[in-house]
Amino acid sequence: ITRNAPWTTNTALGAFFGFNSTTVFNIQNNAFNNPVVSNLGSPISNVVTNIYTNKLQVELVSSGIEVPTTPTLLYSVTMDIVNPNTTAALSWNSVDTVIYDSSNLMYRSLELLGGDNSTLPVVLSSFTAEYVAQYDHVELAWVTQSEDGNEGWNLYRGESAEAMINGDVIILNEGLIPGAGTSTVPTYYDFTDDYTLVSGTTYWYWLESVAQSGEIVVFDPISVVMPLGTTPELPNVTTLKGNYPNPFNPATEIAYSIKAGERGVLSIYNAKGQKVHRVELEAGNGSYRWEAKDQASGIYFYKLKTDSFSSTKKMLLLK
Repeated sequence: ITRNAPWTTNTALGAFFGFNSTTVFNIQNNAFNNPVVSNLGSPISNVVTNIYTNKLQVELVSSGIEVPTTPTLLYSVTMDIVNPNTTAALSWNSVDTVIYDSSNLMYRSLELLGGDNSTLPVVLSSFTAEYVAQYDHVELAWVTQSEDGNEGWNLYRGESAEAMINGDVIILNEGLIPGAGTSTVPTYYDFTDDYTLVSGTTYWYWLESVAQSGEIVVFDPISVVMPLGTTPELPNVTTLKGNYPNPFNPATEIAYSIKAGERGVLSIYNAKGQKVHRVELEAGNGSYRWEAKDQASGIYFYKLKTDSFSSTKKMLLLK
């Protein structure tokens, strides 16, 4: 995890850096540790960094380097965030910074162009997906080490690593999955992907956090491969899982599980309570595609009934 602070010189043109000039930033005490500094591609020949009480000190080791006429990255520092719920308190320390001209030993100043003084909305420690053959579904789980103002989560599924960028994903949750708000202890989450899975297909999943401020962060995807030629066991419970998409036009997939030894009846009703469709379903995990091209826009209800189960859900047809 890094916090970036790009900066550039604000000295008179033609000045030169001397040996062992020191730049200093103010930081929040005990918020960071393990600073790692890089001068890759920089005109500075070497850099050394240390963290002291409320300070990050970076020593420049160079001589005879002309001050750039355009903004130039002299070095970058990566630090481990010890406490993500504490603000970085990052600011430029002009008092302790010593930059001098090797030709006349005059002190020069630098200008901080930007920084990051915010807390991290979410620190995610794990995100996993596992196919469960018995129920023919994928179980997703994730753990956060801390959260700051996290309103909730969205989960997306696609069939390629580029699906999210290309807009070829479906959102798995009907509403925002509640987050922990602000928490400094680990929080555990789980979710079941009940939508239809195809044998031999690789599915990719994306986790998105939504902060109370409206900030959205999408984490790196994970993938799971559906096994080839498997015959999943019949479920031991009956459930009506939901439909996707919702709202829809003109068709939607209604996912369900019917336990062994039972048959189900799926009925669809309009807002007036009139039955507009009926189909019988065998035991197993599956989905039923309802084509509603002959129906009017509006709210519809779908009901799954077996000998031991009855559940009704709502969907919206928008034309």
